[in-house]
Amino acid sequence: MVARLGFNWDVAGNRETQVRGGTGLFTGPPLYVWISNQVGNTGVLTGFDSFSNTKARPWNPNPNAYKPADVTGAPPASYQLALTDPDFKFPQVWRTNVAVDQRLPWDLIGTAEFIYSKDVNGISYINANLPAAQTNLAGADAARGGRATG
Repeated sequence: MVARLGFNWDVAGNRETQVRGGTGLFTGPPLYVWISNQVGNTGVLTGFDSFSNTKARPWNPNPNAYKPADVTGAPPASYQLALTDPDFKFPQVWRTNVAVDQRLPWDLIGTAEFIYSKDVNGISYINANLPAAQTNLAGADAARGGRATG
């Protein structure tokens, strides 16, 4: 949390009707796996073999014991990369709420509340390998005079 201001007002001083609320800028870390994927998804670290017979490849402390003989040192035919913008900021949201709490018969409390949230620093993800839009969709795109954008 960066900053928050809140209030709670007992309207008549008898704890029957209370108005409460607050506003603030909240921040927190993203899931760190999204950032740590930069280490694991560099395009050069991993390979994969699948065996249903566990005796076909018993444990061996030598890391080169099962390396394929035809390894050329060339990059793999396909791979995944995970990158983060150097100007990346942790996500932040501005949140404001106002509420009224009213004591009701049978010692129940009724509440009406309004909450407003707005991203200040939102996280967005892109698949940079996807091509630019190739065409418009029928319907809303065509009706608005939309055009393919990338």
